[in-house]
Amino acid sequence: MHLHRFIPIPPTDAKLKQSAVKVKSAKPSERPYKLADGVGMYLLVHPTGSKYWRLKYRLAGKEKVLALGVHREISLAEARRFRLRQSSARLTQQLALAELAQQI
Repeated sequence: MHLHRFIPIPPTDAKLKQSAVKVKSAKPSERPYKLADGVGMYLLVHPTGSKYWRLKYRLAGKEKVLALGVHREISLAEARRFRLRQSSARLTQQLALAELAQQI
């Protein structure tokens, strides 16, 4: 059985990168919205003003979202580093679980 590899979903504009100032000054609106940072990572801004780092990826052909953390606790630079470390570890776990589920 194959383990599917991690495939990040690229943002619609691969050149779009956020700055710490843009992230900090992101204001809430009536609906949640995303500020793309690249390679599938984005900041989700809720109407309440809360901001969450997320990472889109594909696993076995299905789109998934990995929560990286809350903006106040994790800066843009930390989220970028966290994306590299944490996404790899969690995806390895998820791949192992997916393989076990398919064996049952």
